[in-house]
Amino acid sequence: METSNIGIKIADGRFYPVLGENVPKKKRLVLTTARADQENVQIDLYRGLGQFASENEYVGSLLIENIPRMPGGVPEIELTMGVDDHGNVDASAVEQSTGAHMSLSVSLESLSSAETYDVPEFDLAIDMDAQEKSAETGDGPAESASMPALSEVEDFSIPEADPVAD
Repeated sequence: METSNIGIKIADGRFYPVLGENVPKKKRLVLTTARADQENVQIDLYRGLGQFASENEYVGSLLIENIPRMPGGVPEIELTMGVDDHGNVDASAVEQSTGAHMSLSVSLESLSSAETYDVPEFDLAIDMDAQEKSAETGDGPAESASMPALSEVEDFSIPEADPVAD
């Protein structure tokens, strides 16, 4: 059986996988807004293997508010996501110019597929310049125009807990 991914919903409704569900790791992505003067960004997290967010299980949301009015694609929102050995997802998002931030921690084991959630809509932009640069330099996979802006992606190892000495 294939392991589910943890990822985000992007502006066109597609699911962008960020992490494997059972792989303890952290990643950092830099995202941006979808349109000019967008003052809020909602980042919806899902788990699954479907191509579209609607085909996957909703995990939770991060809402960044009071983003200064700027052209679409200019604000930088840094998203850090991690999965630990116990199946907990920790995510935090920070808008770089204001420091506005939000964090979320969810136990994947406690999510029930029988539960339903009201998932509000949001837009997340694609930074085509960063996308083309990434494809040209080989810094990342060549991604279709439906992928979010990934001006930076960074993997972190999660250190194992030190045994407690008696």
